[in-house]
Amino acid sequence: MQDIVDCLTRVAEALNARHVRWALGASMLLYCHGIVPRANDLDIVALPEDMPLLDAALSGLSARGGRLPPSPSPGFATRFFYEYEIGGVFVDAMAGLVVRHTAGETAYTLRPETVTEYPLNGVVVPLSPLEDWYALYLLMGREEKARLLEAYFRAHGADRALLAAWLDNSTPLPEAVRERIKTAISAAGEG
Repeated sequence: MQDIVDCLTRVAEALNARHVRWALGASMLLYCHGIVPRANDLDIVALPEDMPLLDAALSGLSARGGRLPPSPSPGFATRFFYEYEIGGVFVDAMAGLVVRHTAGETAYTLRPETVTEYPLNGVVVPLSPLEDWYALYLLMGREEKARLLEAYFRAHGADRALLAAWLDNSTPLPEAVRERIKTAISAAGEG
């Protein structure tokens, strides 16, 4: 885990120095909250207009001097998706994330006002809301991670407003996902 923590520290320093609006997501986000014992890679969400700055910063850290070749996934229609290898750790950076599912496509855009700060080795790491990753994991079919977050919300609370934002009628969601989010809102303690 030390390699990935060191990598995250370097990435955070580089992105913060360039004033990139970004946040950590996925498994490393769960690790920072003590939900999972380890993470294998880094997933970063940024604003689309900040992707040139992000790319310059991460390409400068990359062992290959730039991005890895694209590896498209049929489950996503993300506007920007870049992959890097930094210090032996794979780093995925995205903006304009779009998840394809049975009810259509759902877009996720980082909202800087919902980001929290996590101190790591003297550097600030912005964290995405767990509530957003819960909905995203449901949409991606990552059941194990969704259940871990449900348990975390029951024990530690959740921001019900962030969860409820996913239920906006303009957001296409499969009905099963919509019901899981409603249940999570009801079951979550105050966050």
